This record gives sequence, C-alpha cells and structure tokens, in this order.
Amino acid sequence: MSDHERIWLQNAIDAGHQEEGRLWCQDKVWPDDPEDGEPTEYVRADLYAAALAEIERLQSIVLNAKKLYQAAENLARNEVHTHTLPDGTVTAVAAGPPHPVKDHGYE
Repeated sequence: MSDHERIWLQNAIDAGHQEEGRLWCQDKVWPDDPEDGEPTEYVRADLYAAALAEIERLQSIVLNAKKLYQAAENLARNEVHTHTLPDGTVTAVAAGPPHPVKDHGYE
C-alpha cells in the first residue's frame, strides 16, 4: 500500500445506507448522487506542514515587500534637495522637508 497524498472518508449520512459503514477511498468518488453529502478530505500531515511553512514564508516576503514599498513611498513624498556649486559640483543632498538654503555668495 502506498502513502496517498489525500484520502476521503465517506459522509456519515450517506454511509448509513450501507452495512459496512463509512468507507475510505484514495480517490474522491463521492457524492454519488446530488443529495449525497460531501466526503471528508484528509491530507497527509507532512504535506500539510510543508504547505503551512510555504504560506508562512510567502507571508514574510509579502510583509517585507510592503515595508519596502512604504519606505519608498515615504521617500518619494519628500523632496530631494541639493546644493550645487557654480562649477556644477553637488555639495549636499538631503531627503526630507525643505530647509532654508543659506546664501554662500554664489551666483
């Protein structure tokens, strides 16, 4: 017998018509009839644990992406200020609210 990834247990109400009670199956063969209830699906514990770990890993990635997006959005809201000398050299770069620029006598 192999380890199946999933197995199904027949709905209790539907199994009430059978002498042997509820049946297990490796394939979802129920419901047989539109009035039959859905079977209960069981997933192997190791597969469930792996899926849960992957969900947690992806949630962490999404959270980090949201933080990076927020930081970029905050930076974009602030103006970038530079002080350029007459020869074109940038002497200062500041991100944040505008600050008054002192007159250093440059034209």
